[in-house]
Amino acid sequence: MGMASDRQASELNLAYVLLISLVAAFGGFLFGYDTAVVSGAIGFLSKHFNLTAELTGWAASSMLIGCMAGAMIAGPLGDRFGRKWSLVLCAALFAGSSIASALPQTLGLFAWSRFAGGIAIGAASMLSPLYIAEIAPEKIRGTLVALYQLAIVVGILVVFFVNLQIQRLGDEAWNTDTGWRWMFASLALPSVLFGLCMAAVPESPRWLMKMGRREKARSILCRVGGAGAADREVRQIDEALQLEEGRWSELFTSGYLRALVTGTLLAVFSQFSGINAIMYYAPEIFRAAGSGRDLAFTQTVTVGVVNLAFTFVAIALVD
Repeated sequence: MGMASDRQASELNLAYVLLISLVAAFGGFLFGYDTAVVSGAIGFLSKHFNLTAELTGWAASSMLIGCMAGAMIAGPLGDRFGRKWSLVLCAALFAGSSIASALPQTLGLFAWSRFAGGIAIGAASMLSPLYIAEIAPEKIRGTLVALYQLAIVVGILVVFFVNLQIQRLGDEAWNTDTGWRWMFASLALPSVLFGLCMAAVPESPRWLMKMGRREKARSILCRVGGAGAADREVRQIDEALQLEEGRWSELFTSGYLRALVTGTLLAVFSQFSGINAIMYYAPEIFRAAGSGRDLAFTQTVTVGVVNLAFTFVAIALVD
């Protein structure tokens, strides 16, 4: 009887940590959704505002400027207000920018709206995996953090499908005037859902301990993995916090420089692969290749399916 109870407790803990990790990973879903939504809208938006090729590129990429700003402020924001409430703020930015992007009467207002969405993307890309890593048990931490990347590609695939369905609601003229607006507005509902769910999950135990709320942190860790695991995690967090102080110059010492350069170059080269151009302009690329409007959107969904499939391959192989 006792052994059965222990197994049930273990399963309950696993279910709990998986649930809160999925909630945090939903920030990745919004990341992928908001990043790729422009692919279906950009052609119609360009016609609506009579944009040149240069301005079309600016309309598609203005969000990336916000992404850089969001990534830079995510650390201080998460340290000041906590991972949980910072992600709730990201949810509000996602929702607000999606509505604002659907309503503008000028390209300038549209670019500012996308910039705000980019801030949410950049901040969530730092805070969501950080929250998961700080609350997940050590043995399954890597797997749970990988949920974030999986959520990104699921978001990309879902928005490709949503764009396909929206453009089918009307003809070319309707999509040029109204359809693209619905594509951007469609992000509002999942953004609100993400904010509500994040408000219901616990704060990061590591952040709580950093703020001196030790007992609250321990109670969360107890619920995640039991009292014994909680005590071990508390000791490890204590040790990590004591060693946290350092200088920027240490990044450029022989012990870290090679890893820093390698990591930076990998990030740069992954962008140089050209995948962003596909994600932002896939329907237009397929239409330029001779596909009709509906077929071009269908082919874009296929790109999303392949993207999702090979994410599973990466998760299976990475360890």
